[in-house]
Amino acid sequence: MGLNSGDFVHNGLISLVMATSADRGSGPLVVVAVAITGLLSTVGAAALGGYWANQSVQRQFDSERQAQIQDQRRIEYADFVRATAQLCETIESGLGPKVTAAGTEVLNQQAVVLLIASPSLRKSVNALTYYVLNATGKGCDDEKYVALRDAFVEAAKGELS
Repeated sequence: MGLNSGDFVHNGLISLVMATSADRGSGPLVVVAVAITGLLSTVGAAALGGYWANQSVQRQFDSERQAQIQDQRRIEYADFVRATAQLCETIESGLGPKVTAAGTEVLNQQAVVLLIASPSLRKSVNALTYYVLNATGKGCDDEKYVALRDAFVEAAKGELS
């Protein structure tokens, strides 16, 4: 067994220290192929990671937006109920101009609620509005008003849950 230029002898053992020139012939192509594969896998992993991160942010944004919409609906529904109760109280006081203003407020609040309400809620909105706008004399009958208000509140709860 002969020694080549790249062999190293230590304590009687021969070990290969350096590849011979014949062994190094395909080296640059392998290095380039490995480098390209590494680059492509890095770019692919970055693109996939970016996609996942974007999807996560989009889901979070959608969830926050939905919560904002629900909060705004609660506010508008509460304002509508408040306006109907205020009209009933104003009718009982018998002050003409204030009754007109309170009635206008109910109509305005009704319009806002109808813009954001589901079809299942619109019936109870219209029923309560019709009742308070047509209450005359002593004002709203508490029992009838409470029944219509509660029907609206239950329909609104179903929409908000």
